[in-house]
Formats: sequence, C-alpha cells, structure tokens
Amino acid sequence: IKAVFLGASITNFWGGDGKQLWDSYYVGKGASNYGIPGDSTSNVLWRIQNKEMDGLNPKVFVFSCGAGYNSLHNPDPKVDPKTQPSGPEVLRGLEEIIKELRSKFTVSKVIVIGHTPYHDDDRRKDVSEVSKQINVELKKFADEKDVFFLDLTPHLVDSKGQQLPGLFKDGLHFTLEGYKVWHQVMNPLFERLMK
Repeated sequence: IKAVFLGASITNFWGGDGKQLWDSYYVGKGASNYGIPGDSTSNVLWRIQNKEMDGLNPKVFVFSCGAGYNSLHNPDPKVDPKTQPSGPEVLRGLEEIIKELRSKFTVSKVIVIGHTPYHDDDRRKDVSEVSKQINVELKKFADEKDVFFLDLTPHLVDSKGQQLPGLFKDGLHFTLEGYKVWHQVMNPLFERLMK
C-alpha cells in the first residue's frame, strides 16, 4: 500500500461514484481506501490511535473528513442542530488527526483535502460558511513539506459560490465528474509525493 485515502463517505465513495477513475488510476498507484461513511473526525482519530493502519508505510495519506453530515450536520430531525460540533471543535479534530498521522507515520506525506461546498436547504444553511472558516484555519496546518492543503472549492462552484451542475449528486457527495475534478486538482501534487 503506497497511498492511503482516509476519511468519511466522500473518501469512501471513490469506490462507488468514483470507481471508474479509482480503478483506472489509483489502484495502479498502490492506493487503498480507508474511508468509512458517516465517520466523524473523532472516529477517524480513534481508528489511527487503535492500530487500524499499524504496519503500513505509505508514501502519502490523502485525508478528507468533517464536512456535511458526519460532523457539521445530522439529517435526523430528532437531533437538535445546536448539539452538533462547532467549527472550532471540528477544526480541533482535524488538527489532532494530522498530528497523529505525522507522529505515527513520520516519513509519510499528508494531503489534507479542505471541506467542500455543502448545500442543504432544509436544516443547516450555514454549513458551507462554517466549512469556509475551517478551511482558512486548516490551511495554516500545512507546512508544504510534510503536510499539504488542497482547497477544491474554487473548482466546484461558480462565480456566485453555487455548486456547479453535474459535480454533486445530493448536495454533499460527488458524482464521477466531481471525483474527476478532485483528481485533476490533486494529481500534480500526488504524483510528486509518490516518487
């Protein structure tokens, strides 16, 4: 395993909507998908701390977690939105994950994918705004030596900040076209770090 994709459903669905691209490119690069739908930042941190990836020595981790349902929004109408984690709490979780990866996998590089634009008319109209604020702070964790930050948002929205048609299937998760955008933006850095 030379590259580990780690995170929640957006990561996991490389094996679903993004499967064509995953199979044609990432499988040949030795990539393995450790995304679990619904995982929060605390879930991902627990997995790293509790030996799920022990014994691996990947060149690169590609990490995406915290946007949408899994951390900033719960679609269950019985759940009070006020009990959801705040932006600073999600950011702290992301920071801890980055620290844990760097501590356990000292030679591996980490590509952190910023929160992507999320659209939900019904419950939490502020999620994308919170995600934008998280991205501003998350970028500060990147030293461009061992940790790298990629913000896909400018490539996924129009001039008014609205999601581009055809890239999202449900306001949060990508279609194959959305995964193609992720791939195109990340590919030069990924190729460089995989050498």
